[in-house]
Amino acid sequence: NGGAQEVWRYHREAERLFRAQGNLSGRMRLGRDGQLQAERPPRGLVLSTGEDVPHGHSIRARLLILELEPDGMNWERLTECQRLAAEGRFATATAGFIQWLAARYPETCRQARSEVVRYREALGRATQHRRTPTNLAELLVAFRLFLAFGQDQRVLSGAETLALWGRAWSALAAVARTQTQQQVAADPVQRFMDLLLAAIASGQAHLAGRDGGIPESPAAWGWRETRLTTELRHPEWVPLGRRVGWVDADGIYLIAEAAYQAATAMAGPGQEGIHVTPTTLWRRLQERGLLACCDAERRTLKMRRVIEGRVRTVLVLQRSTLDSAADKADNEWLTPIEISMIPLSAWPTEADKEPTKPVEKPTMASVRTG
Repeated sequence: NGGAQEVWRYHREAERLFRAQGNLSGRMRLGRDGQLQAERPPRGLVLSTGEDVPHGHSIRARLLILELEPDGMNWERLTECQRLAAEGRFATATAGFIQWLAARYPETCRQARSEVVRYREALGRATQHRRTPTNLAELLVAFRLFLAFGQDQRVLSGAETLALWGRAWSALAAVARTQTQQQVAADPVQRFMDLLLAAIASGQAHLAGRDGGIPESPAAWGWRETRLTTELRHPEWVPLGRRVGWVDADGIYLIAEAAYQAATAMAGPGQEGIHVTPTTLWRRLQERGLLACCDAERRTLKMRRVIEGRVRTVLVLQRSTLDSAADKADNEWLTPIEISMIPLSAWPTEADKEPTKPVEKPTMASVRTG
């Protein structure tokens, strides 16, 4: 809520919190004597609710974003879970799990790290960012441990365990697909393309022909047809907004600074911006293969081209870059992704061979009920 500055402040605080959690890094502080205090990295897991998603491609990669529809909640089940929580059933189950894990903690940590790598490789092709598979794999390993706890206490049968494991894989595979959509929406390259297209379509910017005149298909490049009152004169094409480059049959020649300013101007208060500097953005364009060429001898992404009789330094894009980038963003995340489920495997440890004191049956009863 509030004005643009208030909204920006909330996003800034959310980014600081989530980035510290995602990087497991604490804030550097000085004491009263000016000495650097010991860093206190986060040791928990943040579960946050809100009406908006934090801005930025990098910060979204450190999150798992779940969008809950208005009718997506089972209110009867929620009421039952609230009753069980008030009775302390969930707290008892958590305490039992911690006691069970403490007896085999060192070996389980080592085994869990290797399992995270295995699950991460299986989930790697389902997302675009490298952090997302790790986030999903760590949740799967934690759930795998809880299922092992239930089996060890003889409150989960083999069939129940396999069914829950399959549901977990299906749910997180769906999360991986929606997470890809969130990351595409915040990708700086995609945002630049979307905003530049919006500026051209709305008349805030235009591309001219290489000779400075009317380009081919002028309506697609920010020109509008105007009909004069004199019937003897033909309709004329008029450019709208600032000129951000030129276009011909060979490609698009962007005035880098003008194109960047036109794109950022389209992102108003509260909207997703580009969030990277122009230099970084041009490098991202080159990494995606969207630049038609670059100057290897001068080690620069901008090329020298003769335009309107003068040598100009421009970014050279393929003619179809703007259209293909938009189509890719619309269709890429809709493609079904097949993720092969890794079956449950035993985690034999020395601690498992030693007799452990079983936890009372009510410990897991609340889990089965809830």
